[in-house]
Amino acid sequence: GILIQERNGNLALVHQGDEVWTSSISEEEGSYTTTLQGDGNLLTMDANNNVVWASDSHSDIHTDYFLCLTSNKDELEVFRGTPENPFAKVWSSIDGPITGPPPPYNSPVTNADFSMTNSDHTVGVYYYPWYGNTDFNGRNYAREKINPPQLPSLGEYDQREPEVISEHLKMSRMANVNLWVTSWWGPGSATDRNTKAILENRDLPGMKIALFYETSGTIPNFSYVDNVKDHLAYAADNYFGSEHYLKINGRPVFFVYLARVLSQNGRLEAAVKEMREGARTRGYEIYIVGDSAFYKPPRGDYQAFELLDAVTNYDVYGSLGRPEYAGKQLIDQERDRQEGWRQAARKQGCDFIPAAEPGYNDNGVRNNNHQPMSRKLCRNCGFGSLFRELVQNAVEQCDFETGNMLMVTSFNEWHEDTQIEPVQGEGTTVNPNQITRGVDYQAYGTQYLDILREVTDRTSTTTARRHH
Repeated sequence: GILIQERNGNLALVHQGDEVWTSSISEEEGSYTTTLQGDGNLLTMDANNNVVWASDSHSDIHTDYFLCLTSNKDELEVFRGTPENPFAKVWSSIDGPITGPPPPYNSPVTNADFSMTNSDHTVGVYYYPWYGNTDFNGRNYAREKINPPQLPSLGEYDQREPEVISEHLKMSRMANVNLWVTSWWGPGSATDRNTKAILENRDLPGMKIALFYETSGTIPNFSYVDNVKDHLAYAADNYFGSEHYLKINGRPVFFVYLARVLSQNGRLEAAVKEMREGARTRGYEIYIVGDSAFYKPPRGDYQAFELLDAVTNYDVYGSLGRPEYAGKQLIDQERDRQEGWRQAARKQGCDFIPAAEPGYNDNGVRNNNHQPMSRKLCRNCGFGSLFRELVQNAVEQCDFETGNMLMVTSFNEWHEDTQIEPVQGEGTTVNPNQITRGVDYQAYGTQYLDILREVTDRTSTTTARRHH
């Protein structure tokens, strides 16, 4: 077979003088069209004209699709995955679109378990295991202080109780969540004790755990890294060897809170050096994720990309500029900024993990007069519309190299009202104003678990990455 370019830019496969295939196929749902561009590059596009593969290696056309000619040179095929690790054939020049149930997902997450969710994504949530007393850590959270209160559906729980963890695991699986990134304040802390208990919970299999290193408490003034090496050696001894601990290409994954502040203080390099050395004393090469992808992407080389293995954005509220209602225009701008972070990171060999958040209100715990961010995209939009938009954007910015990972802030950070954990009660309230600042609060039940499941379901996400 000979592959030639027709005058209209389409490709034709010619065998013994007869055209046996052309790339100009009908654009039915699920079909793919391949064309040769004026610059000499091949482009494969779906029925909606989204580029899903390109023959060049330019960073702004990066997807988890590739095109190849079969060994006997009589068929073109498009695969999902990478040439070294193909996942599924989605189209061929002979058979057209490949339909049917997807095969088992071959993820770079070495120990990934997708058996208990209906998603090809690693859907992560920041999980806070610090609720361990009868007054729910001082009851300093907005949902308790509004009138009437909107408490957790489990009540003000104690995470030292195995039944609480089991219920949270059930809730998480309802939402396709298969990763908990657990807040960790170092050896001997309450979060340390409770995270160890999570690893021993009988209902944990199928869920992965990774530590979220709380630098505001473990690195004093975001400057003094003297304890970091010992902390990582401890983490290696107590967590990294667990079958439930998240690993990417065999490397334990370690999330670092406020890595961007360490960068601003000129201490990220020293901190990362201590982290890696601490893990190496126990025989581990770790995969470090820092929340550096905040607001505008950098221009030119950026040191954090050289030091970290991946970047993400924990504080979506701050990155949006702390709005009352984010609005579609601002969300689109944030999507483009995050895409800028993604492309800049990839140019320097660093991975990117997109993020989403349902809303924000820290007026129950801090006296700083912050404007709450509504869970509605606009004043007249429905509750949950902001979260749905952010999760949809995150799904489109996932990458194969991280196991199509996205992160949600948070499962249960009640103090900042970023939780997706279900609440009790019904109805809405705007009282009292010193807490709500006029933003209405809904007793949302399981709504945010439902949204996360709907958007990340395998039936809803046919690709891990589409170029816009």
